[in-house]
Amino acid sequence: MKKVLKSALLLMMGLVMFAACSDDRDDNPTITTPTEFILNTPAIAGNNIDLAHSSTLQLTCSQPNYGFPAATKYNVQISLKEDMSDCATIDQNFYSAKADVDASLLAATLTNLELNAGKSIIGEFDAYKTGHHLNNMLLRALLADSTAYSLVTVDDGVATPAQAHDSTLAPAGVKGIAFVDA
Repeated sequence: MKKVLKSALLLMMGLVMFAACSDDRDDNPTITTPTEFILNTPAIAGNNIDLAHSSTLQLTCSQPNYGFPAATKYNVQISLKEDMSDCATIDQNFYSAKADVDASLLAATLTNLELNAGKSIIGEFDAYKTGHHLNNMLLRALLADSTAYSLVTVDDGVATPAQAHDSTLAPAGVKGIAFVDA
């Protein structure tokens, strides 16, 4: 009896494996490449954003149309140029069309873009094993006080960027930071 059942089961499984649809239908899901990506304009787009006193910056976009609902991973790229030729990706992933971007990551990425564009930082800070959190808090405090740093342009006749920095812009006893166009 076992042999008959095994043989019948084996025969039915073989028939199922060789059965197929006779034609493809157009309503089968097919992957399409989206032709557009729409980043919604934030309500605060026309305002200055204080990253030093913000924890997140909310960005939203329209979900791309792949022809079917798909789980999508989003990354935020920022650039100093409109053509995005120098873009950098923020090290944060999002899995919905609403992204709460960490303000400290955004500030750090913008600073790196400025440094990569040829600007340098004149400043000094000595510490032992401070870690990212303390360094982040220090830079936030420094950048929150606009009198503690200045933006200066270095002329060709100046030997070093430090000679171009006017220390009278910072309050007495405060070591400042300056982004310098070299």
